[in-house]
Amino acid sequence: MRGMRTAALAAVAAFFLAGCSGGGDSSLEGALSPEPTAHPSSEAPKAATPVPTAVPGVAVVDYSDPSGWLCRPGKMGTPCDGPYDTTVLLPGGATRVDQLPAASSPPIDCFYVYPTVSTDSGVNSDLTPDAAERNTTIAQAAPFGQACRLFVPVYRQVTVSALTTGRFADPQGAATAYGDVVAAWRYYLAHDNAGRGVVLIGHSQGAMVLRKLIMEYVDPDAEVRGRLVSAVLAGTTVNVPPGKDVGGDFKNIPACRERGQRGCVVTFATFNSASPPPVLSLFGRASVPGMEALCVNPAALGRDGTGKLSFWLSAASFRFFAGSGAASQLDPKTPYAVAEGLIDATCASSGQFSYLSVSVNADGAALGLPLPAFLTGEVWGLHILDLSLPMGNPVELVRAQAER
Repeated sequence: MRGMRTAALAAVAAFFLAGCSGGGDSSLEGALSPEPTAHPSSEAPKAATPVPTAVPGVAVVDYSDPSGWLCRPGKMGTPCDGPYDTTVLLPGGATRVDQLPAASSPPIDCFYVYPTVSTDSGVNSDLTPDAAERNTTIAQAAPFGQACRLFVPVYRQVTVSALTTGRFADPQGAATAYGDVVAAWRYYLAHDNAGRGVVLIGHSQGAMVLRKLIMEYVDPDAEVRGRLVSAVLAGTTVNVPPGKDVGGDFKNIPACRERGQRGCVVTFATFNSASPPPVLSLFGRASVPGMEALCVNPAALGRDGTGKLSFWLSAASFRFFAGSGAASQLDPKTPYAVAEGLIDATCASSGQFSYLSVSVNADGAALGLPLPAFLTGEVWGLHILDLSLPMGNPVELVRAQAER
């Protein structure tokens, strides 16, 4: 029964973020946990030296080839190309259209790793992006193009098929996915970064991969760490000592607690306030004994407090999501639809869990905006929407960080 539920939720994830507009699974967490003594960042990146993957016999991806990138500056026809125009649904039912072009000369970069969405049949995806990978990049990465140059590597991620057939934590599969992202990151640092600030963005599998990359290649390296503007890691666990903002997985990179703060992390796992994480939940729990999962509310960065989310979806996904109330009457003619200020979020604790608790507020309820039951399963919570629910909030944070 649980396998059937997982398969069904994986199918919903692929449809909701990719087919319409990813899902993921923290069973990959163990396979992506760094060895305690592994700190490859102590070696400075070498511009022309290929970085081997951790898997003998698996070829290294050539990230000097533009086909190795879904998005990068100068590449035409990518999923990150603007504009990012939105139809915004406001409290009371009023709407407006925001015309949002790509930033013309942004001072910082964004490096994004997409979640588990590949529809390929093997444990690892191939290097030809399918519609799910492209559309998820449109949904989750492209809006950040208002604030930064976007770099999105194609990587041989562990697939939805692997998730639904019990192969998601395959060590070789995880090592292949991670090795690709490390190679892309080091190519970017050597050939594209030129000392610029950079934001790392990921959801689910993408966030897990980036958490390990930060632990091994960013946090221990003062020079590279100095370039980190922030990391937005949705739907994964960053371990911290109880009540602390730093000192667990990341020894030197604290939680973002103020607008414009740099060199910090925003991380959370999302649950409906009416359905807090049950014992079997996969998300929001520490993966290291004696630690807790860090929660940073992207709508209210301070440790306590409630903020209003800026919920972005593709127009088609919004129609699917909006239910049968007044919100469903919104008919966006723009690429994106935004529910602005209709959902509240606060960081909460429940037993061994620390998570982002969200609820439709009175303004959202008056418009019939739902948090559908199928997104509140016992192990997934609102994982599928981790990055979409607050999308406008981290975009604004990154814009503020870019201005410093």
